[in-house]
Amino acid sequence: MQASQLQKQPAHWQHMTVSTESFFRTVSSVTGQELPTFLEQWIHNGGHAKFWVQYAFNRKRNMIELEVKQEPSTNRGRQSYVGPLIVVVQELDGSFTHTVQIDSNHSKHDLQCHSKGRRQKKKKIPLSTGEELEIDLANMDPDSPVLWIRIDPDLLLLRKVSIQQPVYQWEYMLKYERDVLAQIQALDILQRFPSPHARAILIETIETEVFFYRQVLVRCRAAYILAEVVNKLPETWLGPPALMILFKKFFGCKSAPHIPKPNNFVATSANLQLYFLMHAIPQALARLRSSSNEALSEVHHFLIGLIKYNDNTVNRYSDDHYRASLINALAATLVPAENRDITNISPLSLSAGMKELLSEFTLALNMDTLKPSFGRIIGITALQAIYHMQRTFHIPLDPKVFWSFAQPNIYVSMRLAALTFLIDMVYRFKSPSFVHEVVNKLIDLCINDYEPVVRYYIASQLSLKPPLCIILGAEGDAAWKSLSRDVAIKLWAQINDTKTEPRLRGYYIDFWFTIYGNNVPMILKPAEQILEEKPISRNIQITNIRNGTDDLLNSWSWHGTIIDTDEPDSPTEKLTNEMNDDTLQ
Repeated sequence: MQASQLQKQPAHWQHMTVSTESFFRTVSSVTGQELPTFLEQWIHNGGHAKFWVQYAFNRKRNMIELEVKQEPSTNRGRQSYVGPLIVVVQELDGSFTHTVQIDSNHSKHDLQCHSKGRRQKKKKIPLSTGEELEIDLANMDPDSPVLWIRIDPDLLLLRKVSIQQPVYQWEYMLKYERDVLAQIQALDILQRFPSPHARAILIETIETEVFFYRQVLVRCRAAYILAEVVNKLPETWLGPPALMILFKKFFGCKSAPHIPKPNNFVATSANLQLYFLMHAIPQALARLRSSSNEALSEVHHFLIGLIKYNDNTVNRYSDDHYRASLINALAATLVPAENRDITNISPLSLSAGMKELLSEFTLALNMDTLKPSFGRIIGITALQAIYHMQRTFHIPLDPKVFWSFAQPNIYVSMRLAALTFLIDMVYRFKSPSFVHEVVNKLIDLCINDYEPVVRYYIASQLSLKPPLCIILGAEGDAAWKSLSRDVAIKLWAQINDTKTEPRLRGYYIDFWFTIYGNNVPMILKPAEQILEEKPISRNIQITNIRNGTDDLLNSWSWHGTIIDTDEPDSPTEKLTNEMNDDTLQ
């Protein structure tokens, strides 16, 4: 111990390491309990549990008939769970916890209800937190005392749960449950069932100010989901969008609500909530679409006004991230152009709206170059917005803009952003002559750049997003042959060079395997050998290509933190419809 504190002779510290077996032996000796089942299920075996839960209320017996299913064989990475499972039922008379024993892949359980259905419209109901709330019961089933059900609310298991319950119970969970995860789960369900009532619930959620700091994520998430719900509903509302009204209510001047109040960022709970809502509402507004899948013109003008009237003169904190979020929101209003022949388009021939957008993005990029923002966040966002305009066919695809910000002596984060867009061009574009020039520069930069992070980033991204035109190119195309040959020669030279860093060599090998597989590329073989050999079919898995940069623009980026709103499932062998008509009963 003294040697470790003095940081001497680390080779002699092996006795201080703890293995899994020695750790659980220590646990057993201290607690006097063996944990063979736990070790076998969660340590020695892999996978997680997946529960499909549905229930029905039996009025005569005053019991909940719960059904739990598991199908571990249909998905990889799943296991069949055996053991206790906690079920929390929120009833009219309070919250009650039940523990059921899961013994098989299909089990049924009866849970005794402690309340009976009541017909009064409002009553005070105790929650699991101990507080009592007056809840409007007009929407619920008068014969059922169940407000909502949660499975394993304390996350004691490695599991995923799909539970079927009526929509009104999800609405009650969103409004009155105090657990953030439960509220987010309810939001995801309401997004699948758009209705005027769901729209009203979401607006009420955004307006609610009683949430503590972490629950501001629920309000921000509700803003995004409100935009999705409104897009799915028929256009039956007159006047400006509800999100625009909410933004003016929270942040507009009293005398002129269309002009935002001067920024005042104060590190208190209430102000932090408003700060994050300032970011979320404009970006949610930008995702509103008309029936013809076009951005709303009033939203476009509103976002332009927010950028122009932004006032940070009396604020003690920087507003760089807020301005970047406004630029990101403005870029999110872009939809793919109908005319995709943009080879002869010039900035002068753009429409008035596109000219205004391009001028805002260019101004932000130039001002960030003259007066850099924190982490160059505004310049990076403006560069991303310009690339989004190119990808949505509003301006011609031009890599020169991004090469100017990918050169050495530029801030590293700015370089990585520009390289991201260049690699995305190479990945998506089908012209071998265009890709040839860009990919050669990228490989040369990966070999010769003095910044290790840049070299690793280019190599790793090229291995994940290789040029598809090489993989899918036609053998009779001379431009394709030249591109494929040059890339193969450069990659093979770096793979075999003893001076190549091991980490880079691994990325080069991945890049090679993605394009050419395990064999010698046909382009490098002698002509007589090509005639003798039969072409070998390869199963190439190509990542799903989204339109434009939706994968970048649709992510929430606050202060460099990406909050992924989707939970990817394990690969499945068959598609199952987890939501059926019973959900709408």
